[in-house]
Amino acid sequence: MIKLATVFSGIGAIESALDYLNLEKQIIFACDNGERELNFDYAQIDKMMEGKSDYERQKIIKKLYDDTGRENLVKKTYFANYKINGNQWFEDISQYYDENVANTNAIVDNIIKLHFTKKYDSQNRYYLNFKKDGFSSLHWDFLRNIALPRVTKLNFVKVKDIKTNKLYIYIKPSFFIDEKEVDEKADIVDLLAGNKDAVINRRKGQVQWRQNLLDIMPACVITKVTEDRILEACHIKPHNISTDKEMYDVHNALIMTPTYHKLFDLGFISFNDNGTILVSPFLSNMNKQRLNIDDGKQYRIPKECAIYLAYHRANIYNQIPDLQL
Repeated sequence: MIKLATVFSGIGAIESALDYLNLEKQIIFACDNGERELNFDYAQIDKMMEGKSDYERQKIIKKLYDDTGRENLVKKTYFANYKINGNQWFEDISQYYDENVANTNAIVDNIIKLHFTKKYDSQNRYYLNFKKDGFSSLHWDFLRNIALPRVTKLNFVKVKDIKTNKLYIYIKPSFFIDEKEVDEKADIVDLLAGNKDAVINRRKGQVQWRQNLLDIMPACVITKVTEDRILEACHIKPHNISTDKEMYDVHNALIMTPTYHKLFDLGFISFNDNGTILVSPFLSNMNKQRLNIDDGKQYRIPKECAIYLAYHRANIYNQIPDLQL
């Protein structure tokens, strides 16, 4: 039995998927305000909630939404399609914010302390240990459970403060949102807005752009593979932050096979203007060998790509976001 809590933009999606897979579920919590806006600011609502029980707060929130004069069509549709009790539906969950913050701040520090052992090999690697010095697998379970669903990988990165030479282990969550997903989201937005022509024109533009790129770069710049059925057009400056002109500029792209495309997008590799490859130290020596990547090896990269490669080196290559020592 899968117990399910669902809110806002994701509501109904997981439920439908579980039904499709014939998996038994129990909905214990669902929330959506039906896109009805309240004519109150948070300070006014907080004042109304002072000293009230959870039940009283829910009654106040329900009345505020009822007073908008608009029916919650999301709720109506949800109740028609899924088994749920009335007391399991919420219009708003903001009243639980302070409680959640307090619970988070009350977490005992040593619950999420991690024990690492250094191995004195050529890479000075560190290993995460379980059931040693009071550390157990429960700590790791806790760490995994607090990660957001969109976090698809947790990297433990060894970094050094160059001022003090002190070593730190930086836990870096990775969010994998590729260009295909960005395109799909854009298509959905346009289709919902009735802009079918925009979707068609964007798809046609992408096909033509890829073909134009293959005309001047018919093989993967690294592997020299020429089978176009497995070749991918890889934006140098990500297309979701490019202007329309940059997005369809053939010099804002490289032809690559999928593995190297992913390495480039994630900042594990980049190129100097003269085509020499740069390999991030976050890629282990063992994986460099397995991928047949030689740091400093020169490849044929069009000189017109230089302006975009400068952006990639400065903003994507070898980056750890929001690192504070």
